[in-house]
Amino acid sequence: MSPVTAKELSILIDGLCSHPLIEIDNTASITSANKRSVSFYADKKYKGKLKSCNAGLMILRREDLVDWSGPSITVKDPYLAFALTANFLIKIIDFSPYIHTSVIVGVNTKLNKNTRISPFVIINENVVIEELVFIGANTTIGSNVSIGKGTKIHSNVTIGNDVKIGSNCEIFSGAVVGVDGFGYAQGPDGKWIKIPQTGSVIIGDDVDIGANTSIDRGAIDNTIIMSGVKIDNQVQIGHNCVINE
Repeated sequence: MSPVTAKELSILIDGLCSHPLIEIDNTASITSANKRSVSFYADKKYKGKLKSCNAGLMILRREDLVDWSGPSITVKDPYLAFALTANFLIKIIDFSPYIHTSVIVGVNTKLNKNTRISPFVIINENVVIEELVFIGANTTIGSNVSIGKGTKIHSNVTIGNDVKIGSNCEIFSGAVVGVDGFGYAQGPDGKWIKIPQTGSVIIGDDVDIGANTSIDRGAIDNTIIMSGVKIDNQVQIGHNCVINE
């Protein structure tokens, strides 16, 4: 990847930069950093390791500058600032446009040319995929789906029909979004009659969905996951649930 300057990072994390022209290309811990690394110091128990740290750039609080003599970016919350930095660098490293020849695309589907789609992905008809979307191998996407800018879908994910996914979401391997919910009515003879699940799933921006999580489509109205929601691994969200921001 192209190196990033300390000035660019300071703008990203709203910090004060001591050496604007310093360039870095990776993140690392205090103990493993090199001259091309940006690291962070937020816990006093690592104070003794600062003197031997080889990081080219350190993110820390202003009051901790007495323990660090190298290039720095001072912020209020180093841990948060480092998280923002790491995510920024991962996006730069991981993404380059590419659509594998094995990808199957349905009619009237619109793929932004600046996307990355891995082998053996199936995308059905009338799907809209915006720029900077990544889709991992063996993922299936139903009809009438929309996926917003910068969303990352890992391998072996299933997205049902009519699902709407916002921007900058991340869906981990094995997740299933938009499958039928569990709805039955019992007839007079005691037999169970399935209730058609005609709603869908609407997902806002900046939503994370863990591995092997299942989100049921609505029975009539939609299941809604609002912006900013974080869902762990192996969770089930039942039909017609609404999870607020």
